[in-house]
Amino acid sequence: MPNKSKIIRDKITRIGNGNVLILISLWLSACGIGFGQSNFERLPRTNLLVYHTADGAIAGVKSKRDWEKRRPEILKACQQVMGPLPGKEKRCALDVQVESEKYQGRYLERLITYASEPHSRVPAYLLIPKEALRSKRKFPAILALHPTEMQHGHRVVVEQMQQNYRAYGRDLG
Repeated sequence: MPNKSKIIRDKITRIGNGNVLILISLWLSACGIGFGQSNFERLPRTNLLVYHTADGAIAGVKSKRDWEKRRPEILKACQQVMGPLPGKEKRCALDVQVESEKYQGRYLERLITYASEPHSRVPAYLLIPKEALRSKRKFPAILALHPTEMQHGHRVVVEQMQQNYRAYGRDLG
């Protein structure tokens, strides 16, 4: 069995010495080591309302301008985990459609679908407190995500489908 350094040396020779610097740069980047990279302290993942000032200090977001400084850091971190965001070819109008409505005591349960990309629709539940239906004032909202579960999907938020999935949307609605 050949040793690892010989295997690596052979691969570099096949790739070409001119591309070695590119490979090393890619490897350093994958390890989180970059050229010209800031030495700022990493921002907490659980507090999106802080950002780095020009001198690297951490400050609270208090304005739209502050948020515009924080947003790119959030997008960069998300894309490091999920990959790049889709391009313009995947964009489309939201095109919300109401599929059904059912009153559930304190709230209206509205099954909707929306366009997530051209020729693709996503089902979701919109739970609206009855008080919000009668009022013109604004109400708080909650995004209730569901687990990736192929048998019952989005229904687990509003229906007790399995013992280990609490229909927590009903509690929040």
